[in-house]
Amino acid sequence: MSKREIQMSLEEKLGYEFKLQELPPHLRAKIRELEEERNILRREEYLYEDYKREAESGLQRYLRGISESYDKKIEEAQGHMSHIDWVPLGSSFLLLCFGVIVVWIVTAAYGAPPGITFLLIWFIGPFLFFLFALLYTLWRIANRATIKRKIANLKEEKEEALRHGTNEYNSKFLPELEARVHAQEQKYRLLQEKFERGLSQLCSEINSTLSIVFQGRMDFGLLRSIMKNRGIVIERIECPYCGGSINLPETGHVTKCPYCGRNVYVADVFKELEKRF
Repeated sequence: MSKREIQMSLEEKLGYEFKLQELPPHLRAKIRELEEERNILRREEYLYEDYKREAESGLQRYLRGISESYDKKIEEAQGHMSHIDWVPLGSSFLLLCFGVIVVWIVTAAYGAPPGITFLLIWFIGPFLFFLFALLYTLWRIANRATIKRKIANLKEEKEEALRHGTNEYNSKFLPELEARVHAQEQKYRLLQEKFERGLSQLCSEINSTLSIVFQGRMDFGLLRSIMKNRGIVIERIECPYCGGSINLPETGHVTKCPYCGRNVYVADVFKELEKRF
């Protein structure tokens, strides 16, 4: 907070504006001290807000680390999952069927089974190829089933780890963070109360000092403005001599009481209002 902001806060409490040059050196020094205190208070406020955010989002960050660890394992397992290609099995089966038909036709035509070379080309070879494709396909199916079970187990472990992590954080880390937040809040509140007391005290000292200055330049228009800034609207005042009701003038330094005929000065009215408000 700058010196001008401190001055504006004081003017708001006082209900009127003033110039720093109108203050004695010791009061200007107190404004500088308040400026330093307000800067310290602001830093402590930022620190308090940081601690609060850390306590509120700490659980999410803690669980995010656990979740990312298991997500990486699941992603790696999915990368090793085999893709089942049915084309080799289907083509080998069709080739085997074609070989069986050829062997059957040749046997039917010649009335005797063909030779070993013919069977090797048209039946045994396709059968071995089909058998290899079938075993390979079954292996890939088993591999996918194994990996799926592994992924399911990892997901269960992840849920259990997240529940354990939540309990561990709430029992071990959260109390420490909450204690730090509470301590920082107390420190901030004490500094804030000290600053407000210092501001109010300085406001009283400035008001006592400037009342003399304002009496010299006070008029009824300025008096109305000061009271209005304090939330007070005054249209009539009492005569300090006879107690009669007098309309508050718009301008000027003196007015006359219509009842006792004596002059009523704005400085006297200001002093009386200062005592009341």
